[in-house]
Amino acid sequence: MKTKARFLFYCASSVTVGLCFGLIVHVNNGHRSVVADPLRGRDIMVVEKGDTRQQQRQPSATEFVISHYKEKLDWLKPIAKDCHVYDKGHGKSLKPSFPVKQWEELPNVGRESHTYLYHIIKYYESLADVTVFLPDELADYTPEFCFPAPTDFLEKAREGIPCLVYSTHENWGSIKHIDQWKLEYDQGLMRHAKNATLGEFYQTVFGRAPPQAVDCCLAGCFSATRRCLQKHPKKFYQKLISFLDDHSNPEEGHYLNRLWHAVVAC
Repeated sequence: MKTKARFLFYCASSVTVGLCFGLIVHVNNGHRSVVADPLRGRDIMVVEKGDTRQQQRQPSATEFVISHYKEKLDWLKPIAKDCHVYDKGHGKSLKPSFPVKQWEELPNVGRESHTYLYHIIKYYESLADVTVFLPDELADYTPEFCFPAPTDFLEKAREGIPCLVYSTHENWGSIKHIDQWKLEYDQGLMRHAKNATLGEFYQTVFGRAPPQAVDCCLAGCFSATRRCLQKHPKKFYQKLISFLDDHSNPEEGHYLNRLWHAVVAC
């Protein structure tokens, strides 16, 4: 994947949602209320104003969740009406010339895995029948790591195939980073994992020892049905996101790239 920008401590607000110091701030007609922070499972004070569709939405048949940093999004046009784009590039990113279902800004932390987990947690009770999770640089990863077209993921999910399996992963030790990732790891631009090995991370997250091997899909492109995503309780995803929300390039984001198949397959 392409190198993301260094961590930016970001405090954003918009008509519907703002993120400030890790807290979600809802805005609706100037009224304040206390709601549970979906990411951390705790109560926070919010100010509400304007559109509250995200809190009241009905499940849709399909949804494409796009983690966006700075790549052009022209390829979204055929599916734009079903795209929820999370923008982490802010001034570096370019909005497409056509409307999408929803455009939302997030702080630049946790790589694309943070984006996907944020969406799952926030909309856990109203997830689409099938959700497709894609990075903005999808074209860079097809056909080696991702299915050729975004819509391919829809039918594959219904068939129980969440992603294009690249390999079977059997090494539960430390990840052997290569190329730009090794350089970033060595220079401290990648935050080293809190768990020393992928196996320890698996044990911490799943609560059991890792299996001998798991199917491995890379590049952060996959899909899942609501039933498969909800096989885990919301607290499972809240635990996952807690490893990702303190740095733009945490090593656990690379761990998750190897484990998404294990997370969403059912």
